Amino acid sequence: MKALRLVSGFALVTVVASATLAVGIAALVPPTGDLAFDTTSFSSRTLSLDPLEQRSRVMWSDGTPMTDLYYGFDRSPVKLRAVPPHLIDAVIAIEDRDFFEHGGWNLRALGRALYRDIEGESGLQGGSTITQQLVKISQFPDADRTVSQKVFEMSVAAQFEEQYTKEAILERYLNSVYFGNGAYGVKAAAERYFNRGLQRLTVGQAALLAGLIRSPEGLNPIENPEGARARRDAVINAMVETDFLERERARRAKLEPIPRRVYNNARYAPDSYFLAAMVDHLVNQDTEAARALGPDAESRRLRLYRGGLKITTTLDRAMQSQGEATVRAHTPPDTPVTGALVALDNTNGAVRAMVGGIDFATSKYNLATQGARQPGSSFKTYVLATALEAGFSPNDLILGESRCSFRRPLATTPPDPYVVSAHGGGVMSLRTAITESINCAFVRLVIALGHGELGPARVVETARRLGVSGSDLSAVTSLALGTSGVTPLEMAAGYSTIAADGQLHLPEYVSEIVDSDGTVVYRARGAGVAVMKPQVARELTEMLRGPVRSGTAAGTLGDFPRPAAGKTGTTDSNVDAWFVGYTPQLTTAVWVGQPTCGDNSNPACSLTPYLGDDAFGGRVPARIWGAFMSAALAGQPVLEFTAPDPRLIPSAQYIHENGRLVRLDLPGTTTTTAAPATTTTRPRPTTTMAPPTTTTSPPTSTTGATTTTVPGP
Repeated sequence: MKALRLVSGFALVTVVASATLAVGIAALVPPTGDLAFDTTSFSSRTLSLDPLEQRSRVMWSDGTPMTDLYYGFDRSPVKLRAVPPHLIDAVIAIEDRDFFEHGGWNLRALGRALYRDIEGESGLQGGSTITQQLVKISQFPDADRTVSQKVFEMSVAAQFEEQYTKEAILERYLNSVYFGNGAYGVKAAAERYFNRGLQRLTVGQAALLAGLIRSPEGLNPIENPEGARARRDAVINAMVETDFLERERARRAKLEPIPRRVYNNARYAPDSYFLAAMVDHLVNQDTEAARALGPDAESRRLRLYRGGLKITTTLDRAMQSQGEATVRAHTPPDTPVTGALVALDNTNGAVRAMVGGIDFATSKYNLATQGARQPGSSFKTYVLATALEAGFSPNDLILGESRCSFRRPLATTPPDPYVVSAHGGGVMSLRTAITESINCAFVRLVIALGHGELGPARVVETARRLGVSGSDLSAVTSLALGTSGVTPLEMAAGYSTIAADGQLHLPEYVSEIVDSDGTVVYRARGAGVAVMKPQVARELTEMLRGPVRSGTAAGTLGDFPRPAAGKTGTTDSNVDAWFVGYTPQLTTAVWVGQPTCGDNSNPACSLTPYLGDDAFGGRVPARIWGAFMSAALAGQPVLEFTAPDPRLIPSAQYIHENGRLVRLDLPGTTTTTAAPATTTTRPRPTTTMAPPTTTTSPPTSTTGATTTTVPGP
């Protein structure tokens, strides 16, 4: 045994001497051999440290912190002055006692490590100084742990010491090392294991973190509490040996409990409907903000979660809180009924509030952005918009009886008539038809815009142009009654375009993104695109004030204290209930229904068993809208809508399935002379309406026809 130790000692001296010589040579002469590739990049240039990958911070619209974004990799760099002295002492005591004395590498420490290696204990790692460890982490993270590589890293460490101060090296090291459970750097580690800031760490907690540096996975306190405790106590002993800690404080520190859980899971994902939608907007969508982060989804995702970005969102903290509380207050607890809400700023498209369901923790499915449900009569607004753009007048007269029948296009199967049955009232103006939400009037109107698929296709184009751009819209006659699914976000976007005088502002989730170095990466411009003439938008707004003041929502919103416009919507069997409305400042879409049940032919999907007589768009959704909007706009000035120019409104004519006709007498009388209209009294530039391609039957009941139940108001 004595002979063996003599041989080991000789070997130790030889290796240490060789290492010393190698370091000296590496520092003085150009490298050769197997180290040539690694060293050439360092021998002729100034060393640099790339910016650290780190979590991104998300802010509310007012700039106050909302949350952090990271996934499987969590780091939040801090200045050295923010690290408590006892944590610094713990790290130095256990990792590099001579840190403030050596020049980058420590011959005594290397000797001790080599001796342990010869004795069969842990290998070369114990001989690395803090500077060497930083070199390994920052410059050679994937290099093999060979003696030659170790020697070269020593030479690079010496260069680090010449270029950076001890304080700079220590700060970078404390922000770089891995502590397990996804936590990189001391700040993330303190949050992960103790759920507290650095300054609140106790001596025992600081010692435990310092002990994890050597083996963050093997000494994981959650999986190996005894191993973590032993290592922590060893760190405390080292602090006593280096005079960093008095024995009595050390004794008390060893009595502190070992953490049994981690906080703020390292595999963090957005924890709200808005954040999930924002991430999708920035990563997967072809948006200006997404393109600012990178050319593809993967590069954007990495930058979002590891780029140290400061993201100021459009989300208003007070409005969001009010939206969540209002939806919760107006949907029955312990039932499958829930609601969704989206509020958009009319001036720039900013998403001010988003409620995608009752509880994101329970269901990640965002009803505000993913839940395409039938909008019912709230979709009539786009039929009306198409007609006004085609030269129709708000004062045009149309037959809106309670039951009507239309011959289906010849190519349609089955060939039986399309029958609409709902409340009605004879001949009325388009203004009255939208106020009272008369189904027969709007089916007749969409047919007047073009038979077969032509009229519905024009409505689809209008809806997409105004902002209903994601969902699949079917160009069929029943589209006039809202039979194609759309999302609350799309409906809010479309109505917001009308509120903004025909200026389309795509929904915006972020107002500014700043890189970790302070560079502004993206700033929302807020500029809109003109997609509708202001006069048409103003005519629409004037007509949509009817449902709020005297129509289908008047019972709920008749005393709303601000100028407001909007439309109710309720689908077959009361499965989906909507109210979409706006003031000059803000547009809000509200949907109420069963989130997992969208079959309008299934009685089990009905809201009636849970809401009774309130299972209509003019009831619960309108109440949610009114309560939310009253609170959201509190303190803001009461603004009036801009009225349309009456000189530009066409004179009233009569709308028939074959188009818009000039009547020489009152509709409904026995004597009628009609001729196809070629112009309006005050024509506005529009796309010429194509002539009908098929003929519909007269708007009367048809004996033997199959009645199709259609959405109501």
